Amino acid sequence: DAGGHGTGWRGWPLVGELHLQTQALGFIDSYVAQVDRVSGRLNADLRLAGNLAAPTISGELKVSDAQVDAYQINLALRDLNFDALLRDSSLQLDGSATAGTEGHAHFNGTLTWRQALPYGQLHLSGDNLRVVNIPEARVQVTPDVNMTFNGRRIDVTGTIALPYARLARPDQLTNAVRASGDEIIVSARRAAPGAGFSVFSDVTLNLGERVTIDTLGLAGRLSGSLRTVTDDTGFERGTGELQVEEGKYTAYGRKLDIERGRLLFNNGPLSDPAIDLRAIKKFPDITAGVNVRGTLRSPRMTFFS
Repeated sequence: DAGGHGTGWRGWPLVGELHLQTQALGFIDSYVAQVDRVSGRLNADLRLAGNLAAPTISGELKVSDAQVDAYQINLALRDLNFDALLRDSSLQLDGSATAGTEGHAHFNGTLTWRQALPYGQLHLSGDNLRVVNIPEARVQVTPDVNMTFNGRRIDVTGTIALPYARLARPDQLTNAVRASGDEIIVSARRAAPGAGFSVFSDVTLNLGERVTIDTLGLAGRLSGSLRTVTDDTGFERGTGELQVEEGKYTAYGRKLDIERGRLLFNNGPLSDPAIDLRAIKKFPDITAGVNVRGTLRSPRMTFFS
């Protein structure tokens, strides 16, 4: 309800209430491209105030027994429940969800809006969340991550433990050819400058006992920790060292046993670390092998026997 006198209708006071109960959450996947299916119950008890030029909303939103599917990475969130408390220009969130057979997550935080932009912090914690489940990657994570919103800038910091991960290159599975490094994709649709959000991340990955890799001739179990940094362009850099605890290295059609192996990240591209590896093959009367230096994509080999 809004009413007043005179031509300054923008200043008329606004008073009202909105009460909503629905199970029709399917509209969400029409607005969020990464989501393919949403279901659940929504209850809203909201109060309107302020004026027509600057309305304010307060009250409570409650989502219960929701399910979210993202088929591209085969992510399935189940038992998604959260409460959202709105107080004028602030939003307080608290919720939980499950992912996979044994994973569960909890998130909470507070956001405020100034000039239609978010400010505040959200925290995500969990245990054994299955976040990717496709042929070339199966990943479970235990996150402890903070997201800080500062207008159009979002900073993601914290640690993520990987109790289980199995990674393989898609082109090894399908015999596809990798795109050239100088490839540029031109699109007619471009976001207006300054209209989007810039995401920066600084996250430390700690590998568990069941992390394996099968890529570019290297197959084995990895251990160690790695700091990953991403800028607003999406470029990912890594710092740290991963050890190849056990595995095989393929050279000239031969599978060799890895005696010593390290992947070294020195603030370079996350997808192309330096490699320091020694692998051997034992025969009845001789032992032959290879030392590998360079990078994982461009290895330099020397042989010995």
